[in-house]
Amino acid sequence: TEHEDIRAILGDKINIKTAGNLAPLQKENSFTQRIKQPGTLHLVNIARIAPEKNLLQALQILGLVKTNVSFDFYGPVYDTAYWEQCKEVIKALPPNIKVNYRESVESSKVMEVLRSNHFLFMPTTGENFGHIILQAMLASCPVIISDLTPWKQLQSKKCGWDVPLQNMQEFINVIERANAMAQAEYDEWAKSAFDHANGYINNTETLKKNKALFSA
Repeated sequence: TEHEDIRAILGDKINIKTAGNLAPLQKENSFTQRIKQPGTLHLVNIARIAPEKNLLQALQILGLVKTNVSFDFYGPVYDTAYWEQCKEVIKALPPNIKVNYRESVESSKVMEVLRSNHFLFMPTTGENFGHIILQAMLASCPVIISDLTPWKQLQSKKCGWDVPLQNMQEFINVIERANAMAQAEYDEWAKSAFDHANGYINNTETLKKNKALFSA
């Protein structure tokens, strides 16, 4: 954690205050239902195209999935050599996997994009917070992410899954499980994701801790 990193560098003689990230204000904040039939799955990723966001592994995982999946991803190219690797994997994907690179999306359109997909799919190599993860859940869009973010035990909360990066088969199983979801089950998970995110942004303790950072 950031607390541990600071302590490792500066030692035990300083007082460290920590607080959870504050979420951006939402003009519109309500549960959004979308159609989900068994055998269909629309995944989305909104992140810069760079190794730390791990688009390459996301594509490699999809290449091993047997069910039909549509994957739209958005974001500027930060690493052209890495993007070339990704494009080679895209060329070799089986016909059941439909991939679309949508380039960048305006910040004002992010929630709209998230609301039009079933799951955020981002096996990131690490996030201190992961604002797009919170935004996805606020958009009633459960998430399929790595276990290298603060968002943990998502399956037990029916908000999605946080999977170890090295466990490719578990990612495949999760995607095929999500693909098989029918409307009623998907609605339950989407509502749980929405409720969990709202619980976070309405946590008064987080606000108090942030205010305390600036107090004497």
